[in-house]
Amino acid sequence: MLNRNLIESIDDQPLIQTFWKDSHTGRANPHNLFAYLNHTKVAEHVADWILRS
Repeated sequence: MLNRNLIESIDDQPLIQTFWKDSHTGRANPHNLFAYLNHTKVAEHVADWILRS
């Protein structure tokens, strides 16, 4: 996204704790789309980005 100039920067947020599990391994998968959107801060950033677009 940075290379395509779709965003200006990427900032790491605090560790995302998630209950979403990988359907193949059964392990927690914090990089699952649902896990990101389930996190309040991430969801707020995504909603703000959508509203500004």
